[in-house]
Amino acid sequence: MSAIVFKYKKKKHTSIDFLSLFQELKELCFPAYKYKQGNCHNVVHYCSMILSRRNIKHKKIWFYAPKRLDAKSKICISKPDPNGLALKGNLRWGYHVALLFEEGNHCHIFDLMINENNPITINDWVMSMGLSHYKID
Repeated sequence: MSAIVFKYKKKKHTSIDFLSLFQELKELCFPAYKYKQGNCHNVVHYCSMILSRRNIKHKKIWFYAPKRLDAKSKICISKPDPNGLALKGNLRWGYHVALLFEEGNHCHIFDLMINENNPITINDWVMSMGLSHYKID
């Protein structure tokens, strides 16, 4: 297995082609069998190492379900299981993480577990977690 890790190295005055970068990270980091039962933190960390090596600024954005913050809560992030491995048909996550890129006033979210075809907006990402509103500090 080999990879080209310097193909999109960011230069000082060059903008990033987010769709091309998304597709490349998908090929490098997202397993062909699309295991979405877990490991978002591992996939995002691997992508982050590649991006850091290329000096591409990014952040990790985390979402913690109430279950992780309140011992009495049973509320998780729930998504349909595309692989049909979950007993009740839905994946249940206690937390989730994705890559965040800031470009001026715009944010691009790379989340291969939620949308494996394109980057999404921060609003779409938050709504996919089941929230109706959010606040960014």
